[in-house]
Amino acid sequence: MNRTEKNVAIESMAKEFQKLRHVFVTDFRGLTANQSADLRRKIRAAGGSYEVVKNRLAKRASAGTATEKLKDRLVGTCALAAHASDAVALAK
Repeated sequence: MNRTEKNVAIESMAKEFQKLRHVFVTDFRGLTANQSADLRRKIRAAGGSYEVVKNRLAKRASAGTATEKLKDRLVGTCALAAHASDAVALAK
């Protein structure tokens, strides 16, 4: 990924982070491919999103948003599960 692609990815993530009110940082180690696909399906059905992120890019994109508080949690294998309005549906 070159520098311009990284900048585009950061801008895109920053726009999404500004819209989101509820974000969970998850560690996806130990999940099989089928379990991961099932988790993504369930989160989408609840109206949320689930995305594996590059930690450094996510930290930069979170600057100035509510997700900035999660910067210290972005270590290792991370994915973000997010929902714009309903944290309970996302957690279930």
